[in-house]
Amino acid sequence: KFLCMNFFMHAYKPEEFNLYAEAHLPKMKTVTDRKTGEVIDRKPHIHIIIPRINLLSGNEANPVDVYKNHEKYFEAFQEHINQKYGLSSPRENVRADIADAASVLSRYKGDDFYGKNRQFKQELVKQVIERGVTSRADFYALVAEHGETRIRNEGKDTEYISVKLPGDAKGTNLKDTIFQDDFIVRRELKKPPLEASVIQERLLAWPQRAREIKYVNKATPKFRKAYSEASPEDRVRLLAK
Repeated sequence: KFLCMNFFMHAYKPEEFNLYAEAHLPKMKTVTDRKTGEVIDRKPHIHIIIPRINLLSGNEANPVDVYKNHEKYFEAFQEHINQKYGLSSPRENVRADIADAASVLSRYKGDDFYGKNRQFKQELVKQVIERGVTSRADFYALVAEHGETRIRNEGKDTEYISVKLPGDAKGTNLKDTIFQDDFIVRRELKKPPLEASVIQERLLAWPQRAREIKYVNKATPKFRKAYSEASPEDRVRLLAK
């Protein structure tokens, strides 16, 4: 409760909202995916419910605004909790239709790719799925169609391929988890753990964004204009009033 109040409800006073939590302990420990036949573990998990009403004003209270626009902040909070308490992360086993490139890429987004040439990497994932590439050798051959390649850390667990795309001065390293055997060979979709620095950056940025959602998004046009034109320092002062 303390963690939720200090993150999700940062912009609200305790008397403005209520929340409760439910622990779900599945009776059926596993289910079978109808499409793939894969056996999926059903794990205990917790739901936190925050009614969308301000208890003082009676108006709507929506601390997350449009969820998709702020998903990265909530994922950072989620991963902070998972890493702090040693809990399983959804990033370790991402649900998607592995046979459908659009489904895979909707789960494994641009921010999940390391380094440069993210658009190329997304296109490469499509080609892996559409061509049915399921071996390391076939994957390397596919990458070679796009430029000069080099195998790094060959023979080691950390082996990966690098490709120098036309017009690039340096190679693009394909170290992302989606280009490792978990996905290429076994079609298990996983994401790399969020780095501590990324989590910290997003957690630090959320308090101001939370106050903007509450006080700026539904403010008068005059105030929104003044806020948009204000310096970062003045924005902090405006939100503090």
